Amino acid sequence: MKNFYDFKRLSLNRYSGVFFQKHLKYYLKLSLILTFVHFYVAAEAKIWGTGDFTVSYNECNGTAKIKLLAYFDDCGTCDSDYLDHAKYYFKNDSGNWVQFAHSGNYGGCSGSTVADNGYSVTYSFTGDCDNSAFVEVTINNLPNNVLDNGTIYLRVTGKALDDETPDTVFDWEKSASISSVPTPTGLSASTDDCTGVNLSWTYPSSI
Repeated sequence: MKNFYDFKRLSLNRYSGVFFQKHLKYYLKLSLILTFVHFYVAAEAKIWGTGDFTVSYNECNGTAKIKLLAYFDDCGTCDSDYLDHAKYYFKNDSGNWVQFAHSGNYGGCSGSTVADNGYSVTYSFTGDCDNSAFVEVTINNLPNNVLDNGTIYLRVTGKALDDETPDTVFDWEKSASISSVPTPTGLSASTDDCTGVNLSWTYPSSI
């Protein structure tokens, strides 16, 4: 009995196998690339959190500072996330929040911060516009009675145009400890010495 082969079908099947193997490799490579891009973008995505907000108190001059992330560059060419607006507060001796400054939009890695309600503030923009940049807001004239209990409470509210959906609206509060300056002992003063008096105390290093 003779064997008859359909050479046309056999040739087509061989071609189909080669075509499938060739394109399977292509799709596998494409899948790996897309997976890499997905993880890369996910790793670079930025969502504002409480870790992007810090507070501190300067015992030497009695000022308090809020530091807040204002600008984040995802990867240099992908997209940038930034502060849309923010308000800054301290808690007074009655337990009420008092707004002392506010910031505007920091798109383009620049923006402004101004004082509110008669308070004196200084601000600076620190960091790197190719990575992370921060606005630092310092209140220079805190009421004395705010400092009486050894802790100062600071708060920031606002909105960040980030990778969250919808964009992150925040309201965060943190505290900073106020260390008291030790009282000198054995303080004494001389009599008039031309334009002033000489002071002395037991432990000069204590203040």
